Amino acid sequence: SAVMNGNLLYGFSHFGRGRFFCLDPKTGKVLWQGPERTGENVTFLSIPGHILALLNNGELQVIAARANRYEKVASWRVAETPTWAPPVLLQKSILIKDRETLTLWALEGAGSN
Repeated sequence: SAVMNGNLLYGFSHFGRGRFFCLDPKTGKVLWQGPERTGENVTFLSIPGHILALLNNGELQVIAARANRYEKVASWRVAETPTWAPPVLLQKSILIKDRETLTLWALEGAGSN
């Protein structure tokens, strides 16, 4: 699956044994591609200025929503078994479902309310 953020489309290609990409949907031009061998499958969430990418190996990546280059802002191991369900963003946390569990991860600095 792919997601829109602003006027750009962000997705995951199986070329290069799995890599992120960004393209301009108006022209079809690929603007950038991430590193090869990133993973097999991914689910996405689009949030202002960023893309959350949950790889099936249990790694959650935060990618800057930029047109000019791939930039991984942060990443965490959030599951030990395969993940196929998209992450669920809550007000101050995120839910991650893997093959065996559902976990709640607190978002540090998410505000005081």
